[in-house]
Amino acid sequence: MSIAGKISLKFVSCIAKQDIVAISLVGKQKPDLLNLLTSENYIPLISPVSVPDQFMFAAELASSLNAEKFIIMFGEEGILDADEELIPAINLKRLEQLTDEGIITKNMLKPIDACKFAINKGVCMAHLIKADKYKLIEEIFTEEGVGTIITKE
Repeated sequence: MSIAGKISLKFVSCIAKQDIVAISLVGKQKPDLLNLLTSENYIPLISPVSVPDQFMFAAELASSLNAEKFIIMFGEEGILDADEELIPAINLKRLEQLTDEGIITKNMLKPIDACKFAINKGVCMAHLIKADKYKLIEEIFTEEGVGTIITKE
């Protein structure tokens, strides 16, 4: 738990350099607390330790908060095509085709299922990016962004 807290605090400090206030939370949080924080213009960064399926927990949380965008940070750069090139944007139908074709690897299934869940529950878009503090900053504060963005259509 202390490692998760330390990592989250690093992200908080990076975001603070952009004059944005973020709060590091560890474990399962209630939507009421998160709604309060966001209504006061705080960005809650949650490290969901001891949650069995962290990706789905995050997707459920994003949809319960009516999030506009859902970002998953994990070990990959994003979704890769058959030539192992990054796919910068994809819709759910094409994502399903890649899964059926076996291009989506097993380690991508849980994050992708969480993204599909969030989008099907009202989140506008989901984003898969590499778990690196600079990638998150690059995604949030640049026009180009990083990783793969997933949309419904």
